[in-house]
Amino acid sequence: MWWLLYLRWFANWGWWLVFWEWLLPLGRFFQWGWFVFGRWLLHWRLVFGRWLLHWRLMLWWWLLHRRLVLRWWLLGWRGLGVISKRWGGENHQSKEQH
Repeated sequence: MWWLLYLRWFANWGWWLVFWEWLLPLGRFFQWGWFVFGRWLLHWRLVFGRWLLHWRLMLWWWLLHRRLVLRWWLLGWRGLGVISKRWGGENHQSKEQH
């Protein structure tokens, strides 16, 4: 059969093809690729990490700001007596308090 010739050729010379096409580039990659790829990963990790840190800080500040503004707003309405009357609490602006 004709494909046995290819099989015999590969048995004789295929190891050199595998070495030249796969093992040698892999060796070059393990020699230089980890350094280059690691530097590239570190670069994008720093860039993306800086963006993530900025985004997390902005989100944290926005949530804190919302809580504080909501609290100040509620305290302001409570000081006017609207919230306390509506929620059945004591009225801080009432004349009964001395």
